[in-house]
Amino acid sequence: MPLDILAKERRRMVLRRLDDARDPSSGLSVPGDFYDGTAPRAEQIALHHVDLPKLADAGAINWDRHDGVVYPGPEFEGFAELLRRISTAPNRHK
Repeated sequence: MPLDILAKERRRMVLRRLDDARDPSSGLSVPGDFYDGTAPRAEQIALHHVDLPKLADAGAINWDRHDGVVYPGPEFEGFAELLRRISTAPNRHK
């Protein structure tokens, strides 16, 4: 379910970074392109062991675990479009 995949900020971050990349087909390095070295180690571990596998299983990304690179998956555009719509929707709970 797409909304379940987008529930965690780390997963949304991965999709946003790929969506914003000039050439996402060349991939983004994990964790280098996602964290600047100041993120808690637990965040990086969760990304690697929880969030990237969930995104890959959903088809949102292709993840080369050996090289530590993520690419848009076959379902990426659908997830990215949903994330764009959610991000631009007016906040009605103010």
